[in-house]
Amino acid sequence: AKVQVVMDQPQIGGIASSASGGSGDYFTTQCQLLQSRHVLARTAEKLNAESGRWQFTDEGIKELQNHVKVKPISGSRLIDIVGVANSGPEAAAISNQLTAAFIETSREARQAANVRIAERVQEQIRGYEAEIGQIEDQIETFRQEHLITGEDGSLGSLENRLEAIEKELTDTQMRRLKLESQKDTVGNLLTSGKGLSDDEILVPEVNSNSRVVYLRETLNRLLEEESQLACAYLPGHQKLRNIRIQIAECQANLADQKRKLLQALQESTLEEYAGTIKKEESLAAMLKQQKSDGVRLTEQNQEYRKLLEERDMAQKFKSDCMVQLRQFSLRE
Repeated sequence: AKVQVVMDQPQIGGIASSASGGSGDYFTTQCQLLQSRHVLARTAEKLNAESGRWQFTDEGIKELQNHVKVKPISGSRLIDIVGVANSGPEAAAISNQLTAAFIETSREARQAANVRIAERVQEQIRGYEAEIGQIEDQIETFRQEHLITGEDGSLGSLENRLEAIEKELTDTQMRRLKLESQKDTVGNLLTSGKGLSDDEILVPEVNSNSRVVYLRETLNRLLEEESQLACAYLPGHQKLRNIRIQIAECQANLADQKRKLLQALQESTLEEYAGTIKKEESLAAMLKQQKSDGVRLTEQNQEYRKLLEERDMAQKFKSDCMVQLRQFSLRE
């Protein structure tokens, strides 16, 4: 009889049976297996079941060994199995039963290898299950320590608060700069006395004042009357003196009104300026704290995500092992 030896070891997910690594070693091993006591004993058992001639004892197995020749065919993966006997049928029975015993032994060896591989994969699956359980416990502990419920939105809420605070801080800084400019302008006007006359332009809050507008209109009317009277009367005429007295009084009232408004504006500006500085400082401190919380929450979020990813990865590995084991079992 002839048998072909093909090295096709069962393997799953990088786990293989514990056979020899090289194909040459494997072929040599199979040749040795053909002549092993185990295969010969099984052959004797089969022959004894047919003719009853071969004793299933050490002597019988040793005698059977003398009736067998195993010859590898050079340059191939084939093995010649030769039975030697006094008759052709008996020799054929020896070679055929030895071949059958060899095939059965090889099949059993492969099945045993399958069992070992499956057990190792099952062990891997149990390891992943234990890892998943451990990570789940860590996730639950982490949730309780950091008060995380469901999908944690703390970082997103904080980012929204940061955006709102930064916008408010920018508006406050712009307002402070405007008040600072106004404070300096009003202070210079009061110190220098500029802008108090009727023909000089002041800040809008003063120019638009109803009392200032009335006094300016009155002054303009008096100036027109003076111009008309100056054309009709001599310089020292009583009417000219009277109108000029009214003009002087109106100019004094206008300057006094402007001064009062500037002083009031200065006080309110200083008060608002001080409040704006405090608000800016408060917002800056709040922003700093929020950013610090942001760093903490970011690190917390990263740690939490890492735990979830580790759990998902372990679950994936476990699922892959289960799928491979199922496919391996069906294939084998």
